[in-house]
Amino acid sequence: MDSLGVLKVYTGQGFPSQGMGKEVLNAYPQVRELYATAKAITGLDIEKLCREGTEEEQANTRNQQAMVFVNIAALILRTEGLLYDKNKVWHCPEHEENKDPRKSFYLGFSLGEILALLAARKFSFVDGLKLIKTRSELMARENKGELVNAIGGEEADIRRRILGKDVYLAISSSDGIVALGGYKTPLKLVCDELRAQECVKKIIENKKTSAAFHTPLFEQEAYELLHFLRAHSDIFLPSDRVVISNLDARLYPGSVEDTIYRISRQICETVQFKRAVKSVEDCIEEVQVIGPGSEKMAKIVKTNIPGMPVTTIETLDSLNAHWENQMRRIPAVTRSL
Repeated sequence: MDSLGVLKVYTGQGFPSQGMGKEVLNAYPQVRELYATAKAITGLDIEKLCREGTEEEQANTRNQQAMVFVNIAALILRTEGLLYDKNKVWHCPEHEENKDPRKSFYLGFSLGEILALLAARKFSFVDGLKLIKTRSELMARENKGELVNAIGGEEADIRRRILGKDVYLAISSSDGIVALGGYKTPLKLVCDELRAQECVKKIIENKKTSAAFHTPLFEQEAYELLHFLRAHSDIFLPSDRVVISNLDARLYPGSVEDTIYRISRQICETVQFKRAVKSVEDCIEEVQVIGPGSEKMAKIVKTNIPGMPVTTIETLDSLNAHWENQMRRIPAVTRSL
């Protein structure tokens, strides 16, 4: 049997916080270059939005997707060792000396799937920014509906009860945690019914997400993103790294057309995060959760794979701890070769 690998999970939209990424930005000149590049491409002062953006500004889908993308991209540079553009390469020197010999599996939560593809070198940092710019502008164009988190219910039971009621399962996070999406009136009726019949323990409004993403309400936006990506299909590069899709918990194959299809459909179909995590349970010995909100995401991962070691990488301290762990894992003689 092959040695066990590591699952790298990238957090997504819905986890912004004021000041996020500040320590990592201040510590590394290359990370400052990433922020400057992002500002030139998106037109957004992402550093300022992260440092002092209001709750309303940070909840704006266009702002939030750019913020999360650049924050996690900086962590990818520091943990995967490389980001690049056509005329520029950003290196992390520690990575080459202490490279993890284990096989990596890449998975993202919603928006985090784009970062998983970036970490797997399916496209460049700059092309990823352009993809996010278009994706976020489409998703922010019209605030259609809203999301709520249903806690403590059975997913199969909830699926049956919402069928035909214009309410949709948006995200399957773990056993007992799902997100439902729809327009306000039908969503409220369904939530009242679930409470009255004690099908869930509680329902929490998702205030950090501005619309019913990952539901059929965004079918048109998915269609437009599909055509945008087809028109820019040259951004996708061959890669043998393993990325798990939110769409069906299967691996991304080598086909560019299939990659385009999965990225576009993800914004109007259920995020199958629970299934995706469980799909590699027997192949891994550790999970690393990377990005803003990593502690919250780690709890979800632990629910899906009880007993699996889970570490988080978000702050400068956690990055330093990551490298210390790498050095302990890899014998000095191996590092010197």
